Amino acid sequence: MLFLLITGHFSMTQAACSPPIKFYIDCGTIGTANSANQFCLNHQMTLLNLTNGTASLLSDIALLNTTFKAMNCTGYFWYSSGSQVGLAANVNALGDLLSLLTNVVSTVLCNIPLVCPTTTTPAPILDAFTICTRPIQQNVVQKCATPVQRSDMQQFRFNKQSMQAGILDTFSSSSSMACSGICSSNDVCVGMSFNKGTCTLYM
Repeated sequence: MLFLLITGHFSMTQAACSPPIKFYIDCGTIGTANSANQFCLNHQMTLLNLTNGTASLLSDIALLNTTFKAMNCTGYFWYSSGSQVGLAANVNALGDLLSLLTNVVSTVLCNIPLVCPTTTTPAPILDAFTICTRPIQQNVVQKCATPVQRSDMQQFRFNKQSMQAGILDTFSSSSSMACSGICSSNDVCVGMSFNKGTCTLYM
């Protein structure tokens, strides 16, 4: 559905849109490892996991590397590895990791909680930004912004599909239209669903 907001008036048509990537990345806000892990859990996501031997490790690192560059992310981020939580790595180390995946991964992935990388940063890392892994959500009406020529018009495409997303908020709503309008006005919202008076926003 194509959703247009022009001074409070709406219209809808069918449209397609690229889904959100696998990861929710907030490189503009830093915090503790506990707060990062809790943030992901609160929104029904999981803290980024980078474990040697997993089938998706290479593609995950490549996607993170590309996304960091696109978002101009710098500094450290929190992640887990195996059963360990509260590990930190630097954005600049991902390029080296890609070439070392078949060798000693631990030279790039810090395996000592709160101290990473040990060779260049002996002091504990107390704050870093958050990366969550989005789960698959079914029957989400996805939002996708499209360019418009008028400054007084917001245009979004909505397409019902399964996609990876966390839960931004859940609340009572009078209609699907009202739910869509709230999602349209929220920059973090990537989609919505409406069922029996309950609106769910996704991130």
